[in-house]
Amino acid sequence: MRTKQGKSHNRRKKQTSTKRLFSEMIVVDSTGIKRRVERLAPYLDQKG
Repeated sequence: MRTKQGKSHNRRKKQTSTKRLFSEMIVVDSTGIKRRVERLAPYLDQKG
């Protein structure tokens, strides 16, 4: 899961519709993103 928009410090002048997207989470389907996340954080697939 990831956010729809990048969360940065520049949120003040954003449109309301864009701000609404900050709280949404979308499922990652791309194999490239999955591979990158597994490489950066290998501990996420561990349970417990």
